[in-house]
Amino acid sequence: MKRRIYANLQRKIILVTLLVSFIPLISLSVVIYYQFAQVFRNKIEEQIRYRAIAQSDAIELFLKERTAILLAMADTYNYDYLAEKDNLERIFQIMNNRVGGFIDLGLIDSTGRHIAYAGPYNLMSLNYYSQPWFHEVESKGVYVSDIFMGFRKIPHFIIALQRQDNKRRWILRATIDSDVFEGLVRAAHIGKTGDAFVINKDGVYQTNLRFKDEILSKSNLNPTLFGSGTTVFEREEPGGRKILYAGGWLKKNSWLLVISQDASEEMTKLFKTKQLEIIIVTSGCLMIILTTIFTTRLTIKRMETADRNMNELN
Repeated sequence: MKRRIYANLQRKIILVTLLVSFIPLISLSVVIYYQFAQVFRNKIEEQIRYRAIAQSDAIELFLKERTAILLAMADTYNYDYLAEKDNLERIFQIMNNRVGGFIDLGLIDSTGRHIAYAGPYNLMSLNYYSQPWFHEVESKGVYVSDIFMGFRKIPHFIIALQRQDNKRRWILRATIDSDVFEGLVRAAHIGKTGDAFVINKDGVYQTNLRFKDEILSKSNLNPTLFGSGTTVFEREEPGGRKILYAGGWLKKNSWLLVISQDASEEMTKLFKTKQLEIIIVTSGCLMIILTTIFTTRLTIKRMETADRNMNELN
């Protein structure tokens, strides 16, 4: 009878001790993990946000520098001077020596006809009056175009400005080196799977992707998902992959720099921490179980011995 009482007492002591030990331990482990996971995730988002801000500023500076030097040349020299091919080539060399990144430079009159040209292509016979960018320059004065194919059938974009002297309107147009621009954009990618690219407000790629040539094709990103400033969000792609996106607007909200990163790649360290925590908690639980069983059995055995000795004395 007493043996059964002691057996029940032993089970109750073990059960209560394990519950009192496990509930705080597991609760604390879960809370610590999720707090750490939240902090870690915030750190990843801040990292990709900072990257987007820094690279957006770098690209804006790239465009402003080249626009500024083109403006300086147009304000310094008049139409007659620029119309001389040797003069235009000299100015083209100066521009590339100062900031670089120019493919060619052309002087165009109000009818769209090339007056002078410095560069590697044979464009002197072309007329640009029917080109969309030509009328944008006429209406805005200074214009940075989207990527387009143009007469040369190669993706490129231009910076052009309009000036007037002696009642004569003319346009100074420079083509930007796409390789230099893409290199600047691609410098923003992070990790093995990360990517960085530019789309316009219609969602059309203005640069190639890191692993695929998609320039001038339609992206699957909706630019309206990105608010003002720099936006970070996560989206599940077809196939179940979760991708982090950070986007910052450029060129007076005409372009959007997007940095993408596979969330699982950045969360690898967190998964390793989780595995380590599981191992530590499991080891702790096993030690608690073994210690509880051993000490409880020892205590019950001593109680039984003491009880038996008392009965013998009685």
